[in-house]
Amino acid sequence: MYKAFGFSDNIFNVRPLRPIQEDAKKFVGRRTDLNSFMVDIASEDKAVAVVTGHRGIGKTSFVNIMEYAASLEQPIFDGLSIHESRILPCFHKIQIEPGETVKNLLFKAISSLLFSVKEFCFETQKLFPADLEDLLSWVSEVVPTTGRALGLTAGPVGGSRGTNRDYRSFADISSTTLCEEIKKIIGKIREHLEMKGAFLNLNNLEIIEEEEFIGLMNQLRDYLFEIDGLWVILIGYPGMYSTLAMKAARVSEIISGQETFLAPLTEDEVLRILEIRRKTYRMDPDHPPPPLPLEENFIRAIYRNSDGEIRSVFKACDDIARAVFKENPTI
Repeated sequence: MYKAFGFSDNIFNVRPLRPIQEDAKKFVGRRTDLNSFMVDIASEDKAVAVVTGHRGIGKTSFVNIMEYAASLEQPIFDGLSIHESRILPCFHKIQIEPGETVKNLLFKAISSLLFSVKEFCFETQKLFPADLEDLLSWVSEVVPTTGRALGLTAGPVGGSRGTNRDYRSFADISSTTLCEEIKKIIGKIREHLEMKGAFLNLNNLEIIEEEEFIGLMNQLRDYLFEIDGLWVILIGYPGMYSTLAMKAARVSEIISGQETFLAPLTEDEVLRILEIRRKTYRMDPDHPPPPLPLEENFIRAIYRNSDGEIRSVFKACDDIARAVFKENPTI
């Protein structure tokens, strides 16, 4: 349908921006938030930072692009010099589920870090560290569906792991051992990729009950949050830091700053995003980009009824464009 409008992709797509150069060019606004985030992650060896905002506001896109900026050798972003640099972006955030255990989260962290290394190597045309092939194979064998979901493929099996591990034996692995595996991955990231460490994004924190959330954070305080070379980003609901400060003081005391709260983008910023997409997605780069399928005033009206949720704005625009196109494809 969007090819009929002259675009190579859905100009109203709601996919989050990825931590890559191509998507960083599509990022708009949030200069104050950029400062807040970069100050909070400014640490020599590790950090725990909090990014909050209402659903559909663009938290994942913001975190991904900030992490891309922090991965650069000499980062300049939106005209600002970023001092914290050379940290591996997180290409697969960890989705927290109700009933999640610390051991499950630590295993997910190993999977996420391996996927991030693999994706970063692909994006930068580097070789995946051979020292991590064995661990990659083990992850894919312990929970094969997790490996496939993360885009992981089994490499050569070696060392003490391999076919002796299966899903049932996962329960026998201690949390301390899993943390040691994470430390090994960080070490290889430093050695082979010449990075200071890696980001790890924990998402969906608003979908679990407060008591469970506090319990998980208190346990992670003694495991994941203590690992040098790991920058953990907690993505959740507004006021999450206050909840931690009141009910998990041991966690809040190691959080950098308080929280980076993302307010809605303005009408003009939403239109700027679409203007960038018009130019990026046009099928014929030798000609001016085609007009948007919906008129600007109509998009502004949708925005004003959306509570500023950019995801709901784009979804509504896409729904309307599809409905009209189905009625009259030649319009």
